[in-house]
Amino acid sequence: MAVSDKDFVFKMVSDEIQRRMSTNTLPWRKPWSLSGGSHQQAVSWVSGKPYNGINRILLDAGEYATFKAISQAGGRVNKGAKGTTVVYWKIIPRTVTEEDGTQRTVRTPYLRYYTVFNIETQTTGLELRWTGGEVVRNVRPSLIAADVVRLMANKPTIQHGRGDADYSPSLDRVQIASPSNFRNPESYHSTLFHQLVHSTGHAARLNRPTVADNPAFGTDPYSREELVAEIGASMLVAMCGMDFRRTMDNSVAYIQHWLQYLRNDPRAMVLATAQAEKAVRYILSMDALEDDVEISED
Repeated sequence: MAVSDKDFVFKMVSDEIQRRMSTNTLPWRKPWSLSGGSHQQAVSWVSGKPYNGINRILLDAGEYATFKAISQAGGRVNKGAKGTTVVYWKIIPRTVTEEDGTQRTVRTPYLRYYTVFNIETQTTGLELRWTGGEVVRNVRPSLIAADVVRLMANKPTIQHGRGDADYSPSLDRVQIASPSNFRNPESYHSTLFHQLVHSTGHAARLNRPTVADNPAFGTDPYSREELVAEIGASMLVAMCGMDFRRTMDNSVAYIQHWLQYLRNDPRAMVLATAQAEKAVRYILSMDALEDDVEISED
């Protein structure tokens, strides 16, 4: 089923994230692979393409397909299996007429949704296509994380020494305590990644309003930016192969603050995840995905 009612889809996704967060489980702390090892990702059984954006959070690792695709391939969905809703942006070109009579084509994004099932656990009669082997890492995750920081193009100044951590848009500078002050490498890199995600919002990079406009502490834009930074940092920690369980030091009060924000704005998680993934791709110097679109917050 597909609809273009964005508010309905936003609320559906927001309700699911709130349900998971209510158990103090942060659903974006998942093992995604930096090297492309699809065993650590949710991928399409039909194409092998990894799911992106909010779908990374909604789906566990594995291969997924729609009921129609499963049936057409000769498989069947197990009795009682409950599918998972995933969302995507469909671009519809349309022609608009300007006041002077000239016409131009604009690309309008419509938010759609559909239901998928896990091939391995929810279907019968089909074999996995893309997730057969395990990726064996020979490099320590902390060294991979250090390389991510070192190789980030157009990165801000990183200054060590202070006891707290913050990013200053006006100075384009990250300040963070020395690595030895953290209880483990995961905590250090998680904190640094959090600030580097903030820095991608600078006007000289992705020009994200929640950074470039320097919103006041406690405002909705500030809260939205903190959500972007937490999701992006968690993605990077997991993509580097680190034990993300060692960085789950978020306080219950902070999580509850996010829950309240989600209740007030059901769009928050979809938009924040899209912006976080864009920030991660910037930090990793990854090419933009072909189906990536600018998502309006209007």
